Amino acid sequence: MATAKLLPDWEYLDFGGGFGYPYHRDGAAFDWEMFGQELTQQLAQLGREIQLVIEPGRAAIAGCGSLFAKVISVKWQESKQILGVDTTVANISVPAVHGGYREIVCWQETGETYRTDVCGNTTYSRDYLGKNCQLPALQIGDLIAILDVGAYGYAMSSHFLHRPLPAEVLLENGSHRLIRQREDYNVLVDNQIFT
Repeated sequence: MATAKLLPDWEYLDFGGGFGYPYHRDGAAFDWEMFGQELTQQLAQLGREIQLVIEPGRAAIAGCGSLFAKVISVKWQESKQILGVDTTVANISVPAVHGGYREIVCWQETGETYRTDVCGNTTYSRDYLGKNCQLPALQIGDLIAILDVGAYGYAMSSHFLHRPLPAEVLLENGSHRLIRQREDYNVLVDNQIFT
């Protein structure tokens, strides 16, 4: 604060971003309340208003999105379950490239779970939506949800290996509405010129 008091023309403080997000359920989350209290206390000592700029990014938005997928194949390697699903890492920020863990859940109620890999529906060798997840034995047609994909999810999605993008549904105040149509294969060829 001593340095801040020497800056009479100081108008704003840009605190930037990089606050992180606890992708693991038991991970440490950024303490926004403590941050706000401490910052307010420090800025109050200046005796004048300072505009505060914060770029929370992923810390604010990661938990706002889930990617739903349907199981389209199941195979077993001894006691390990391998699930193929109808989506791909092209629809989330790619864990193999950008790092990070995403929790995967399902709706089946059972006490017994198995070590499970969840694979996307491309030929890409890194198309893993999750590795070594704990899930019950699932069947073709069952649904899973990949949680916490709100940050860089749809914004970084692509038509990688010619896959149409999924629909987007907004949940708001106890209701839901479609906000982006599911693409069909035509979107991949509409702009091609055949001669």
